[in-house]
This record gives sequence, structure tokens and C-alpha cells, in this order.
Amino acid sequence: MRRTVLRDGRPPELSVEELAVPEDLLRAGPGFLGAEDLLERVWGENADPCIDTVTVTIGRRRELGAPTAVTTTPEVGHRMADAPEVG
Repeated sequence: MRRTVLRDGRPPELSVEELAVPEDLLRAGPGFLGAEDLLERVWGENADPCIDTVTVTIGRRRELGAPTAVTTTPEVGHRMADAPEVG
């Protein structure tokens, strides 16, 4: 399967993990995913046990410009901004 991401009509330079994080957050719907969940889902067995890996990858969203696509709630997790409510 081929995936294409555009921001302002141009493709941003994203690593496989930088693309997989929002993809997994979209699958989670309006729910939140914690850093540990994202480490397991995105990096799997190759995960660095440090959750800073997720923080750095999520922080890269700032380089994509405003508005940010991912919101972070301390001690809850991460989710897509303006994720629709399900149900």
C-alpha cells in the first residue's frame, strides 16, 4: 500500500515512524494513546525503552507548521487534534 502525505500541497520529509504515529492515532479515533502504547505499536521490538523517543517524534509535528495535527495531554496521552467523537 502506498501512502501520501501533503502539507500545504507539498510532501513533508517524514521517517517511517513519523508517518506511523499519526496513522495509529487516527486509528485510535477520538481516544488517546500513551507513549508506551505508541512505542509498542510504532517501533515494536526495535523500540528504545525510553519514552523520549515518542516525545521527540511527536515534537517533530511543529516542523510541519500550524495548525498542529497532534495534541498532547499530560499524563493522558496523545491524539489527533479535533478527532471526531464516535458513537
